[in-house]
Amino acid sequence: VKSDEEYRERMKEKVERNIAETQAKLDKIVGSPLNVKSSPQCQAYFYGTLGNRAFTKYNKETKKSAQTTDAKAMAKLAVGTKIREPIYEAELVLNIRKNRDNISRFLNMKLDHDNRFRCVFNPRGTKTGRLSSSKNINGVGGNLQNLPHSFRGFLIADEGKIIITIDKKQAEWVVSAFASGDENMIKIVQSGIDAHATSGSLICSLPIEYVFLEDSYTSKSRDSDEIEEARKLLDKEHPEWKRETLLEKYPGSWLPRRFSIRQLGKHSNHGWNYDMSSNRFMEEYETSFEEADLARKRYRYIAYPGIPAWHRKIQSILLGKLVDEGFEPRVLINPYGRRRVFYGELDDDTFREAYNFIPQSTVADNINDGITKTYFDEAEELRDYEFLIQCHDESVGQFPIGNLSSSPHVFSGNVKTSNMNSKSRGGSLTFLTKLLLASTGGIQSRSKTSHLQWQSRGNSPKLSGMQERNKRRQR
Repeated sequence: VKSDEEYRERMKEKVERNIAETQAKLDKIVGSPLNVKSSPQCQAYFYGTLGNRAFTKYNKETKKSAQTTDAKAMAKLAVGTKIREPIYEAELVLNIRKNRDNISRFLNMKLDHDNRFRCVFNPRGTKTGRLSSSKNINGVGGNLQNLPHSFRGFLIADEGKIIITIDKKQAEWVVSAFASGDENMIKIVQSGIDAHATSGSLICSLPIEYVFLEDSYTSKSRDSDEIEEARKLLDKEHPEWKRETLLEKYPGSWLPRRFSIRQLGKHSNHGWNYDMSSNRFMEEYETSFEEADLARKRYRYIAYPGIPAWHRKIQSILLGKLVDEGFEPRVLINPYGRRRVFYGELDDDTFREAYNFIPQSTVADNINDGITKTYFDEAEELRDYEFLIQCHDESVGQFPIGNLSSSPHVFSGNVKTSNMNSKSRGGSLTFLTKLLLASTGGIQSRSKTSHLQWQSRGNSPKLSGMQERNKRRQR
């Protein structure tokens, strides 16, 4: 993929300014320069000067535990507990480390002499069918699968061409809905309403109208002070939605401190379907254990009770308890026929791998199937289309601007898929798919369309090909 090196340099300068400003703020609070990469300095300040309980990490080689100020430790310190306020300095340390890492991994990435981003694919890199990539043996390029969207701005179309991005939104959550058979999840998918907002509404026991309104004020902020200020403004401008009134009107309702209700729903949709622990959720999303545990319980046992039931069924399959129903012990097969055998001890870690296998592998096979069909399609309209990127539930390519009228053919080709046998529940499996068109000037237009059918014929459900939602939206 072609790289705009001037833009990449501007991105780097912006991130470096942010690092300098954050470091100055941190040093002022600490009272002296603090090297965020120095474990001794960080331990001395957070565990010595501030007197916090030291977090430890087990070393498998020495078989001993030692104090640590790694990312997990800093994330725990950055959020408050019942007996301790959040430590702002820990949040600043995380911010500096993350930005330095982004510069090292993405903004200082070595490219080929023609300023193009390339990678090397590892054919046996994953067990789910997802692609695995890395820099080549000369240290050029990088991992295409973990390049954040916020750092893709320097990847551009060639002269006279336009980027086409096809993204299946919330695809794994959609597969989880039908694989688990949870009625609430399936209704959400079939209705087309926002799954993240709905999950947040169910978890916090607040009306979805308020969830959307609050999200318009708080956006994607994860700063507790910014969230609080945004909610104060919402209270002032919409007195009918004041928090005090809401919490009285809806018993058991609550508001997450670190992010909006919709963001809580989004994080929950990404974590609880695969049985993420409350501790892991706390560390990953920098929230308190109490909020994480409450969200987990409400998601799994009130909002979507079909999820834990699905997990129990997967455990039974792996343990060989459902042989009479035609399931092979230790084996899972996704709707595309991808088979995985789970070796080793059948413990919680193995079960969690099994929970995510069907959704992740189904989405990976689906996007790859569409790419393959488009690549081998001999239609005149697709002759000049070039694939550039595949990333889990997304494919990116480029097309001559003069042939832009042919882009719907690229879209329909990408969303087609083969009939697949599955023992999962039948029904309508909807993938909300974004079609983004962008040149060097940025995103120019956007449309959303299409869905899959997870059809049931007797006892043999099948997942059929992508269908157009309607001709008007396709155009």
